[in-house]
Amino acid sequence: MNLKNGPLTPSPRAILASILLMGMMLVGCGNTKTYTYNSSKTKERFEDFYLTKTVVGSDYIKIYWEGTMDSLENYHFHDDSVELDGHTIIINIEEPEKYTELELSNGDRTYCFRNLYSDMYTALQIDMDSEGGLHVEGDEGTFFTDEEIEASRKRAEIEAKEQESLYVIFEGTWKAEDGSYFSFSKDDTYCLETFWISEEHPNGEKYINPELEFSHFEDSNEYQFSFPYGAMMKCYTIELSESGDVMEVEGKTLTKEL
Repeated sequence: MNLKNGPLTPSPRAILASILLMGMMLVGCGNTKTYTYNSSKTKERFEDFYLTKTVVGSDYIKIYWEGTMDSLENYHFHDDSVELDGHTIIINIEEPEKYTELELSNGDRTYCFRNLYSDMYTALQIDMDSEGGLHVEGDEGTFFTDEEIEASRKRAEIEAKEQESLYVIFEGTWKAEDGSYFSFSKDDTYCLETFWISEEHPNGEKYINPELEFSHFEDSNEYQFSFPYGAMMKCYTIELSESGDVMEVEGKTLTKEL
């Protein structure tokens, strides 16, 4: 048999087989995408719980995590389709490409993750202390979009104006015949000094709180003010007279001092 120098020409059958094989390889590669995160950076965020990689399939997402926590069984996910398999969070979803955030909470602590489909996600850890205060750690500077920051700023402005308009109504001291009183003032925040006589405290209970918030029931003369009280929130609901100088609260009538 004579062999001639030059390129070999594959047969049509070989070409077809090659095309089919390549197509199978492309389909297989296209079914999943893997995003592996920089482990040194993730550990710097939160040692007890951090993500290592995310695998995205056609109808599921698998998020792999590490940390000092043994499991996530005590955490609630903000998605009903979540399954746990050891250190893997499995989310069954029809359009996984739209699921780029993860949030889970156990009541005292909340984890929020964004930008999962990148080489480095952004994350926040939000803790609630025994007095109801919130403490945030993580990527506060990059977690929120400019649009979210601007929307939050506008909401804060609106809420501040609403709080100020309600504070003006109650500013000053309101007294009851038995000696109980509310005294509303403003420094950096709205403050409330309370002296309240009750069956539980016949000699009166006095406390001062600098974190007062007001609210109003629309189309009514009922208002509320609330504030942290130990690990709980204390709330008073009041009914204000049309003249605006008398309030009814918990069976007592308090009159505004002039």
